[in-house]
Amino acid sequence: MSKLSRLQARLVVVQARIAELVALYPILAKFKSYGKGFGEVTTSYQEFGPFAREYERLTEQEDALEDEIAQLDDGEGGSAFASFRGVT
Repeated sequence: MSKLSRLQARLVVVQARIAELVALYPILAKFKSYGKGFGEVTTSYQEFGPFAREYERLTEQEDALEDEIAQLDDGEGGSAFASFRGVT
């Protein structure tokens, strides 16, 4: 397995965890939030300490992995297919 493949696999895992956190946030906010009335939820990621730290860490890791993948992807020479022009 190439380094690029390993990085892409790690990126998928990180993105899956970010998606879990994003999906769980409304549920967590519903039980831990306070409202202004009319059922409004008035919380933010910063109000949930460990949850917010994990989210921030994962998004930073996602950015770093994407940058590293982009560098490797550029260095691998692009497409393995040749293109030919017809002579007229």
